[in-house]
Amino acid sequence: MMIRSIILTVLFIFGLSANAASQITFGKYNSQNIKTEFKSAFSDLQKFSEIEKLNSNDLSLVVSALETWILVDTQDNARSAAQMLAGSYDKNKKIYKQAFQKLKKDQKKKIQELFEILEQLNQSAQG
Repeated sequence: MMIRSIILTVLFIFGLSANAASQITFGKYNSQNIKTEFKSAFSDLQKFSEIEKLNSNDLSLVVSALETWILVDTQDNARSAAQMLAGSYDKNKKIYKQAFQKLKKDQKKKIQELFEILEQLNQSAQG
């Protein structure tokens, strides 16, 4: 019970609600199940995008979010996920860039393209 209390306190301090953290399940998505799991994957990305402040302790979560985003983008013709993640990216660029470095070469190419979309969305929002 004491450990749970400590974890909840740490999550609260870093701006991540325990409820949101426990509901994100990025690891279960892959290219074979993304069509059937699209709504769930998109929902997880939405929960992720609502995290106000990401820090170095969240690096693996950000890597998983980027990997999931690549899968979601194959089914998301409107690029709704990009629009949803634009604010998070703008607030947390440093950790997004760190997570980018952890990706495989083919993933980096796709994420670089998606990052460019985020930059355009953020510039148009400021303009």
